[in-house]
Amino acid sequence: MDFSPPANQDDLSDRPIDRDALLTLWNRQSTPADERSFYMGDYVTAAARNPNYVDPRQVTPSGTPSPVPWNGFPRLLSRFYNDQASEAARAQADAIADVPTPWLYWVAPGQPLGAGPPHQLPFFAQRLGVPEAFLRAVAGPLHAVNADGTIGDPIPQLRRQQDEYLEWHADRNADGTIRRICFTAEPPDYWEALAEVAPDRVLALYQQHVNPSITRDALFYPDQVAAPGFDANGNFLWRIVPWLGGTYDPLNRWTTTDGIMHLTHSANTLGAEVNLAGDASVPRSVDSQPRTPGQDPAPQVLRIACGAYGGINRSSDPNIGLIVGDLVKDGNRITLTDPVGLYIGKVDLAGLRGPNGEVLETVAGRVVRGSDDPFEPRILRYEVELPSGTAFTLSDCSFDNRPLLRGGQIARETTIRLYANVYPNSATAAEEACSAGVCRSTENDQLFLIGDPTQCPPPSHPFWLLATPYEGDTGGAALGVGELEGAAIDITDRVSAEEARMPEKNVNPYRLLGF
Repeated sequence: MDFSPPANQDDLSDRPIDRDALLTLWNRQSTPADERSFYMGDYVTAAARNPNYVDPRQVTPSGTPSPVPWNGFPRLLSRFYNDQASEAARAQADAIADVPTPWLYWVAPGQPLGAGPPHQLPFFAQRLGVPEAFLRAVAGPLHAVNADGTIGDPIPQLRRQQDEYLEWHADRNADGTIRRICFTAEPPDYWEALAEVAPDRVLALYQQHVNPSITRDALFYPDQVAAPGFDANGNFLWRIVPWLGGTYDPLNRWTTTDGIMHLTHSANTLGAEVNLAGDASVPRSVDSQPRTPGQDPAPQVLRIACGAYGGINRSSDPNIGLIVGDLVKDGNRITLTDPVGLYIGKVDLAGLRGPNGEVLETVAGRVVRGSDDPFEPRILRYEVELPSGTAFTLSDCSFDNRPLLRGGQIARETTIRLYANVYPNSATAAEEACSAGVCRSTENDQLFLIGDPTQCPPPSHPFWLLATPYEGDTGGAALGVGELEGAAIDITDRVSAEEARMPEKNVNPYRLLGF
């Protein structure tokens, strides 16, 4: 068998040669050491190294797929703001879900020019007390390289904080009222593969679904791209990133700030999904340990911490870990059902009302990409929009008796799912010992970290920033679009001058930041 694109979406049905090329790429198992892109063939090969995860190309699954569901609103935001406590907390979580995070890059000292990937810097770096001027020396946005070899314009990139394999964007009219809210579960991996084979079709689909005025240059990197960095002496320099030149930019503005075509959060990929299912298929010793009712965290939190995989404060990763782990604990091996994908299972619009109480559930929502099978829905794109000619806008509507202000309100009533098949009575029963445990915040008992429970970090430790949403403060957004200066930078306040001048030390900017 070959793996199909998510939801069997056939964007090249009129171009059979390109369609075959896409399927070949999608199923490729990469061997070259310099391969930059990995797709479904690579993901499943890696996951099948776990004895309880089956490569369906080797053993065909049978039986009915088991759905693995979870809620589409970011659980981390709900936990952090305790949004069940009050309407104000709920509104705050809804608002922060719409704040994008800047995506900054740096190149390691001593790294040969043009070699190795740029590294992403955490958006919360400035919260560690590092001066902005120092951060600008360590990291910044990618830049275009002009034809004469000089550094050109920055390429601002942002990601959403919507990390449950569901993301959304509200299109607005000229007066600011909401015209349409678009939801997507489409993985960026698929769009990168499609862009390798048929970049013109990527452009056409963006023009069809997002904005007809989009140009190719807005979706693809310039011919040459540079990332900021500095050498072992602390001198600023630029590094060319050769494999990005001319390729598809999955963080282009038409799928981040000005529209949405696919998922953008770094955890919202098919690679992450398959890897998570593979990790979850390993029996964990925590399952056989006694628990203290009312004191221990939920089973899904304990299991994901024991295996040290995924995001512990999310809905998706712990639920996937729990359900897949239970299937294995019952004696089954598992595989994710082809076509592998993250899918919108249901968008409940029962709470959507017009300004005079009009019931809008059946007229405002539509499936745009994917399939709405009543038994196994595999929806990729869902749009909420009022019929043409309606006398009011979505901004005049209410949702669950609250004014409709943001897509997150609808995301709270949206179910995401994946599907898994089992191979009965074939699982290995050998449990692996826990590699980590649960650390619970002493300031917010709903927040957790994966770590050593005997040495949990204090509330002031920067690791808790991993469980802290980005609120657009501390100048972080400015760092994502600012110009970088080429002057030498004094780094002696974080690392000794001797260490900074020793390339073999491979000075790590995270260490310079004290993280």
